[in-house]
Amino acid sequence: MTTQIRDSIRYQGRYFCIEEVTGVGMFTPASHGLKPVPLATACHRGFVCSFSLTDGALRLEALLLGIDPLSRLRIKYGKATPLLGRRPQLDERFGNAALYPSLDWPVPLTGGLRVGAGFIHRSLLDPDFDPLWPYEEAHELCFEDGALTDAHDRTDALARLRQAHPLPTRRALGWEAHRALLSQVFPLTT
Repeated sequence: MTTQIRDSIRYQGRYFCIEEVTGVGMFTPASHGLKPVPLATACHRGFVCSFSLTDGALRLEALLLGIDPLSRLRIKYGKATPLLGRRPQLDERFGNAALYPSLDWPVPLTGGLRVGAGFIHRSLLDPDFDPLWPYEEAHELCFEDGALTDAHDRTDALARLRQAHPLPTRRALGWEAHRALLSQVFPLTT
């Protein structure tokens, strides 16, 4: 199975991959009437979001959306429906794709994000491994109606867990044991 493209968030002046979302209120294209189609084997769900944490608030900055040929024609001829006040642009990187740039939309997430940066075991990006474990850096971010309420650097805790349990897989541990290990590192979003 191909590793899937992750959403990203600009946090502390850097970009992190979003590995886990908990709670309610996160942006989805479907909640705005959009029906994405797969962009590539690396993006089966058909969309990729770029978020930022700006002045303590979670914001959707851009959306890349897989589109069908008819939607492509609508965009080409200026007939596409806008999203959050912005008209899409054609994006040729994935063939039939629409880019909604500069959205700057507040995301009313009440819940949490697990984010990671700096792959350390790139070859281990495998569905049997928890997606955050291959990152050198890990953070847990909590939100109430889109406002950041809590932020924790979990990098050291993750390194200690990785040292104590070298690369355990979900299959080898079983889901409950795996989740219990994760809760030691990410108590707020597990």
